[in-house]
Amino acid sequence: MKVTPVLRTEREQLLKMVDDYWRTFVAGHRLADDSLARDKRFEEEFWAQRDSRFLWWATVDENRVGFAKTDLLEDVMWGTQGDIGDFYIAPSFRRQGHGAAFARLLLDWFSQRSVKSVRLYVRLDNPGALAFWEKEGFETVQVWHQMRRMAR
Repeated sequence: MKVTPVLRTEREQLLKMVDDYWRTFVAGHRLADDSLARDKRFEEEFWAQRDSRFLWWATVDENRVGFAKTDLLEDVMWGTQGDIGDFYIAPSFRRQGHGAAFARLLLDWFSQRSVKSVRLYVRLDNPGALAFWEKEGFETVQVWHQMRRMAR
């Protein structure tokens, strides 16, 4: 397992994998069928350059098997905090240890930058991810619900 930065020339490859990732939890949502909305969200959430944002490939034998979006955030109380905003391993590469290896390499990267706390969000309707992150030593510190209503 290797972790390599996503290069600016690899936009389309990342967009393809992010699209696969989004389709796992937005079925029936307009992103699944609206390429303009998908492209806009990708630009805003992934591709817009920020000094604190880092995009990573998980590679096994030169095959890209996943990606992660991470941030380094300054916090008054915690100092530099790590954030794993998105983490994905393609379905055909799951349950083979690749996700755990990828997560540990990212945690090592954070540690090398003196990050003492790493935060991530996991959907409550994703028990596999909850179990995965708990196995990696994360613990639930807050549960919240996002609510939405269509405007009239």
